[in-house]
Formats: sequence, structure tokens, C-alpha cells
Amino acid sequence: MIAIGIGISTIACLIGWMFGHQLLTLLFSPDVAAEIGLFHWLLVSTLLVFITSYLWYAITATGKYKAQIPLFLCSVITNGLSCLIFVPVFGVIGAAVGASLALFVQMIGSVIVLFLVIRQARKQVQRELAA
Repeated sequence: MIAIGIGISTIACLIGWMFGHQLLTLLFSPDVAAEIGLFHWLLVSTLLVFITSYLWYAITATGKYKAQIPLFLCSVITNGLSCLIFVPVFGVIGAAVGASLALFVQMIGSVIVLFLVIRQARKQVQRELAA
């Protein structure tokens, strides 16, 4: 399920990346289309949102609710610090970069939590089979 979601999200982002300027001009105006750099960063953020959401739901499904609190705090701190650094220099693109970095931290943390959950489950199964 995660792979399907990642595939669909990646295709949507690639379409936006390739035809973003034309889409923004058609849907909005040439002035909006001129901000294509921001649009590209928002596409990266969107892809990370999709991936992180799938992983977050997987953590919820495992019942590891306590692991989500520090993971979310790390994401919030990363977002705050990166926006503090990047927004004064890059403006709204800096905010999109900050959001992308926070989502990347949350994605990596989610993968680590799920890896530990799977490892723990495998050990439990091995113990049960050995008994």
C-alpha cells in the first residue's frame, strides 16, 4: 500500500514538475507561474507529506502511540529551526524548504520506528517458534 501511494504521489509530482509552469499559467496567471521555484518546493513537500502520512498510519496501526510523540516533536523543532534560518534568507521558498526538511525528519524517524517494530515482532516470532 505504501509503495502504491509513493508511486502515485511520485507520478503526480513529476507531472507537476514537468508541466507546472503551463498548469500555473492556465489555472491562475503568468504572475503565479513566475514563482515556479516555490511550486517545485511545494511539490517536494507534497510528496513527503504523502510518504510520511502512509508511514504515520503504519505506526498507528502497530499501536506504538508513544513513539509518535517524540517523532512529532522532532519534526516540529526541525520545522521551527529551519524556518528561522531559511525564511529570512529565501522568503516563502525558505518556508517550503523548512516544511520539507521537517517532513524528511519525520519520514526518516517513522522508518526507524517501523524497523524497530518489525525487528521486535520477528524476535517474538522466533522465540515462540523455539519454545
